[in-house]
Amino acid sequence: MAGRSWLASYLALAVVWGLSFALIKEGLTALTPLQVTASRMGLGALTVVIVLVASRRLPRPAPREWGILAVLGVVGLALPYLLISFAETRVSSILAGLLNGATPLFTAVFVSLLIPAERPRMLQVIGLLVGFAGIAVLIGAWDLPGTGLDVLGVAAMVAATVGYGFGITFGRVALRDTGLAGIQLTGGQLSLGALFLLLLFPFAPDAAPRAITGQAVVAVVALGVLGTGLAMAMFWHVLRKAGATVAATVTYVIPLVSTSVGALVLREEVLWHQLVGGAIVICGVVLTQWRQLSRRGVAAVPE
Repeated sequence: MAGRSWLASYLALAVVWGLSFALIKEGLTALTPLQVTASRMGLGALTVVIVLVASRRLPRPAPREWGILAVLGVVGLALPYLLISFAETRVSSILAGLLNGATPLFTAVFVSLLIPAERPRMLQVIGLLVGFAGIAVLIGAWDLPGTGLDVLGVAAMVAATVGYGFGITFGRVALRDTGLAGIQLTGGQLSLGALFLLLLFPFAPDAAPRAITGQAVVAVVALGVLGTGLAMAMFWHVLRKAGATVAATVTYVIPLVSTSVGALVLREEVLWHQLVGGAIVICGVVLTQWRQLSRRGVAAVPE
């Protein structure tokens, strides 16, 4: 790992992805969840394609790879994005960001199911149990009626993290031998995911017309260009320069940013059990990744 040329991108990535939950909330003041998500993925795909064209690295996937990218674009990105947008019509951006922090837990579950050579060890099993206990504390499972929590919104957020976990693991298995770089794969996934969302519009229920505001438009554009397109470019830069283990730790920082923005900017209420539960989830995530985090040195990967 040479120098710290990746640090600026790492910090920017944590901020941009942490802000995404507040940007979704703002976009939903004028647009439906499907409109927010389709705009996000479309602008993100366009941004990544521009980066690829500028660097003369447009991908040429094989037919088999196109099929895999379609699965990843729909199940691993489009549906989770859509579920998060739907969830944020019912829960706060703070809760959405904290629940999103559980993504590595579900990734670990799918790794144990799809990659037999990486069956979880005892410490990882303990980490999973701790992480899922943290989710229970986060949502106040002992008194859901008393918390006034929207169960459907929470379920949508959890389903989104399950989709992320599956996409990450399935992509790792199915694209093990690909010659395409990470950002090329991302461009394909975003493009195919955006196309899938466009196909859903004729089947979407008619929504009551809402006034389009400048703030909502700016939020959605920022969400697509920065939070989806350029963020993925930054992620692959960090991955190439610092390695997979360091890149994965951005997961720990995102909930801190999303909670701070939700409380200070959106004036959302922060409940004590959300903070405690979020901290427990992060502890569980650290335990599930302890073997990787404790390794000395991190191998860089091709961008």
